[in-house]
Amino acid sequence: MAVAAFFVIACGSIKNTTTKEEKKESNQVEEVKDLRSLFSQGDSQKALNILNETISKSKDSNQVEEALYLKGFYFHANDDITAAIDVYDELDEYDADNSYLTKTSSLRKLMDIKESMSQVTEKKDSLETFLMIKSFPTLKECGTSNTDNLLRDCFKSTVNGIVVNNYDTNIGETFTLSNFNRIYVNYEINDQGQVSSIKSITRNTYNPYLTLEAERMVALLNIIKPAMNQDDEPMKIKVSLPITYRTQ
Repeated sequence: MAVAAFFVIACGSIKNTTTKEEKKESNQVEEVKDLRSLFSQGDSQKALNILNETISKSKDSNQVEEALYLKGFYFHANDDITAAIDVYDELDEYDADNSYLTKTSSLRKLMDIKESMSQVTEKKDSLETFLMIKSFPTLKECGTSNTDNLLRDCFKSTVNGIVVNNYDTNIGETFTLSNFNRIYVNYEINDQGQVSSIKSITRNTYNPYLTLEAERMVALLNIIKPAMNQDDEPMKIKVSLPITYRTQ
């Protein structure tokens, strides 16, 4: 099954409000606007220096929170999980209004899924085909649906809604110059109703940041019941979520 999500992303940067008395901070934030070109050109150390300076010197809590998040996301996308966790922990402590809690929680969940995958020896157990599905996995948002067609439609529309409402467009704007990228997030929902495997395929040049953000969408799924086969037994299924990133 494929769930498609297409969106146009406008240019953006870390938000800034400046006054004449904050000229130094204004210059610093102007540097932050260059993060996109720095990361995209491979000068990640200078970009990280800008983020660290923002974190240590900015008086704007929104700027600090966003800089912390981008820093943690950078480490996460580049598989420095220990460093990413440290930054996410710092953000959680700083984020008084929990504005980043959903993002950091889903990224931590994604870490757990990947960790579980690395500890499980892959075996060739055949997944049951869609012809054998009696009912689709039930998402929390679809709990009142009581027929397979309703569950199927609700599953598709809910996943699309999660992507459209939660995909962080600033990630693509900060970390890549690419104006088109399609990622297929292939994942499994096991017979316990848990996401048990995530593997992504990129149509264009691989981008770890866009891939991580696409995979984070799967970590947001709240599944309360697995798929059921024709014998009313829980079953494992594969799902594919294609996400297209565009800029204008």
